[in-house]
Amino acid sequence: MSLMESDITFEFMFNSKIHAREIIFSNGWNIKMDRGLDYFQSLAGNYFQIGVDDLKLRPCLETNFDFYKK
Repeated sequence: MSLMESDITFEFMFNSKIHAREIIFSNGWNIKMDRGLDYFQSLAGNYFQIGVDDLKLRPCLETNFDFYKK
């Protein structure tokens, strides 16, 4: 089932001046993610290492999610 079939509108905006990411729902709930969405460690251009195609093997940075209602 698609968002459209469920009568859900998805809108997004990008702001190149901030690093943090936030999802704001129309029902008042917000989700903020620490470190932005780039929580996987950089491959530093080495696309032949373990974890390139299997994310279960890819090193990951710790991150936090905050859920709150305004």
